[in-house]
Amino acid sequence: MNSEIISPFRLFEVVLNVGRNVDLNTILKIHPDFEKVIQALSSDEFAQLEENILSEGKIIDPLIIWNEYIIDGHNRYRIAQKHPHITFTVHEKDFDNEDEALIWICSHQL
Repeated sequence: MNSEIISPFRLFEVVLNVGRNVDLNTILKIHPDFEKVIQALSSDEFAQLEENILSEGKIIDPLIIWNEYIIDGHNRYRIAQKHPHITFTVHEKDFDNEDEALIWICSHQL
């Protein structure tokens, strides 16, 4: 389980890809099947989340990832993409397959 503070629009060395410089946008991906099981935020909720993140100057909770896919943190990631100075951490989960990832998502979104 690896974590590193990163900014979405700069090159960095990710713990899960030790020794290889990569662009965050080539690492983190949004899987449509993962995203569709998560209830979408209303525009007011998204605006409030964005305001909270901007007031903190960073994303406090790590984005949860598996095999380069965002498992939890889709909205936070979109906000970070919109505001490149915002930093965040990632936490990599270890699942055997997409079904396990979906089960984890559902169990943590209810």
